[in-house]
Amino acid sequence: MRSRGISLANKCQLLFGLALLLILTAALSVPWIRMRQMVIEDQREIAERLAQAWLSNVIQLGAVPDSGWLPAQPLEDGRRAGDEARNDSIAADPGNYSLRVGVFPIDQADLLAQSGQGDQFMAETLTRFRDLEDDTPLFRADTIRAEGRSPNVVYRYAHPLRADDMARVRDPQFIDFNSGLPDPQIANPLWGVLIIEQGAATANRQLIINRSYIILSGLLAGLLAVLVFYFITTRLILSPVRVLRETTERVSRGDLYVRSAIATGDEFEELSDTFNLMLTNLKSSQDQLRQVNRTLDLKLTELSQSNVMLAEANRLKSEFLANVSHELRTPLNSILGFAEVLQDAAPDEEAGEQASMTWTHEKLAKHLRYTNNILISGRALLELINDLLDLAKIEAGRMEINPESTSIKEVCEALVTLIKPQADKKSINMTVEISNAIPAVETDPVRFQQIIFNFLSNAVKFTPEQGAVRLVAERVREPGMVEPIRVSVSDTGPGIDREQQEFIFEKFRQADAGHTRRHSGTGLGLAICKELAGLLGGRIELHSEPGQGATFSVLLPRVMEQQKPQALLPGV
Repeated sequence: MRSRGISLANKCQLLFGLALLLILTAALSVPWIRMRQMVIEDQREIAERLAQAWLSNVIQLGAVPDSGWLPAQPLEDGRRAGDEARNDSIAADPGNYSLRVGVFPIDQADLLAQSGQGDQFMAETLTRFRDLEDDTPLFRADTIRAEGRSPNVVYRYAHPLRADDMARVRDPQFIDFNSGLPDPQIANPLWGVLIIEQGAATANRQLIINRSYIILSGLLAGLLAVLVFYFITTRLILSPVRVLRETTERVSRGDLYVRSAIATGDEFEELSDTFNLMLTNLKSSQDQLRQVNRTLDLKLTELSQSNVMLAEANRLKSEFLANVSHELRTPLNSILGFAEVLQDAAPDEEAGEQASMTWTHEKLAKHLRYTNNILISGRALLELINDLLDLAKIEAGRMEINPESTSIKEVCEALVTLIKPQADKKSINMTVEISNAIPAVETDPVRFQQIIFNFLSNAVKFTPEQGAVRLVAERVREPGMVEPIRVSVSDTGPGIDREQQEFIFEKFRQADAGHTRRHSGTGLGLAICKELAGLLGGRIELHSEPGQGATFSVLLPRVMEQQKPQALLPGV
């Protein structure tokens, strides 16, 4: 069973928390950054107003202030810079700002910019006001430097002081009528620089407070969003899911009568209805399946009883065939014996005068013909009875196999000698090809002879006159078999179609109806040979093409493995 991972509720909470964090961070980053810019812009505005107030006061007093940093003094209102100033200094409300004002003539400013410690801000200021002749106060970020002064940040502001500004200080009634003329000799040179430094401790505290409010509002918004999301997911999503999960767990325990009750009016309710319908169909299907299983159990019981009855009937049939075959063979042997006696008792045509008086030529021929018919029919009937007896033994699993060392060459040559008279009647050429190197095999010689004799008799039977029958024994290689030997019988008969080869080894089947009409036989020979070959640890092979004859082969191991006899009918 797979271990359970993160639950749906935890996944929703985790993903929503991450999404909420990203959204709040993105949303609050804008006012966070803007708050810093607003503080800087506010400091610039304060510095500009302080510079204008200082110039107004100096012009009104009519005295050029001393150079260098002036002592800072607070304004009277303490909060509005630019309204009043005293003497040569000005300061903001110490509760809000900490500032100092410095007036640096051009020569002193150059000394500060070029000193060993070098005032970088002063150098940039001179470059802007003197070299670029730009009178715009330094309101831009590159001219306002925030230098670290523990524990506050200091904002520095620079304002140019031109020659006409100093003229107005000496003479408030001075009016520059040459303003804007391009003549360098009447230009308005840079007299000095007004520097304002203001501490931003209060502004920084206000910035921290404002940002704290931003963070607090973000936390409150996040908390509210989490609560709303928790309520929504719990009531609208997780609650129906829990109901469905509990229902499925009860179903997995085998309770098919449980039903889910979800009334949300949305897809979850539709899913619940579909789930309930599925359970109803499942219960109905299981009921039908149980009914079918009960019916199948009854059928299986009936089939089992029928199988037992069939097995018993087959056993009785096999015993009946064995007994009847044995009982039929006993009187048949007597009939054949007496027929042979009668045939031997008939006088020869060259008998003496006394025999001629008793047996006429016609009577003698008829006597011989009748006795010969009795022998032929009796032998055919005996062959049929023997086949039936062998078949009954095989089906009953009582066929005895007695393996012993058997010479393949001797057995085959003896069988060819036995079958040769029948071949000579049809002028069939019989050849035997067996090497002396073929070793003796451990097998049942009687059953081996029965197989080869059946092959030879069939070959002679189906081979036309002037044909040929060839018996070959050779050593071959066969996986899973110990030193196998193949014994083959080939003929020049009509051959066997591939379709007929599929059932030629079945009981009571022959190759062709036409051959059945011309040649006698029961169709048991090849079926018995196939089973005997299996009992000997080998198998039967057939290779044939229509019009090119047939080759029947038996493949046997050199050493037969002991095995339990098998019946033709499996399971019987």
